[in-house]
Amino acid sequence: MPTYSAGPVIVLRNAMTRHQFIDLCERASAELTKAGYGQQSETSVRLAPEGITEGGIEWTAWPGKEPKMYKTIRLGVDGPVRWPWISGDEAVSEEWRRAPDETLLARDKYYTFLKAFYGAPKWTREEVETIMHCFREFGAAIQDYDRMKL
Repeated sequence: MPTYSAGPVIVLRNAMTRHQFIDLCERASAELTKAGYGQQSETSVRLAPEGITEGGIEWTAWPGKEPKMYKTIRLGVDGPVRWPWISGDEAVSEEWRRAPDETLLARDKYYTFLKAFYGAPKWTREEVETIMHCFREFGAAIQDYDRMKL
């Protein structure tokens, strides 16, 4: 069953750099794996910045993932800082780490949106809470979990 739902609101109290965003994706991947996703398989959980205008985090690997499956949390970036063009996820980590001070997300509110299509497992509240916990580690406040229809 697909997911197409508003997600929680992320309130960044401080701007977030590209380097910090890569760290956030890596922490969330590790936390999801520790929570039981990917432990029964050689395939680990991997989250990465999504190459989409509004910005997002794409769940690019999990046990049983087939190429057409798609799962993302969109960030709704629309403000003074624009989400950068991403031409392929392999180089993003290293490229973004070389720009440690470059602002990626401004101090602002981000209205997230959850999507899971083409046979991808639907989002669970636990998955979303795990990722939001990682945003909190970077000083974000999370609001409006009740927007989710999971």
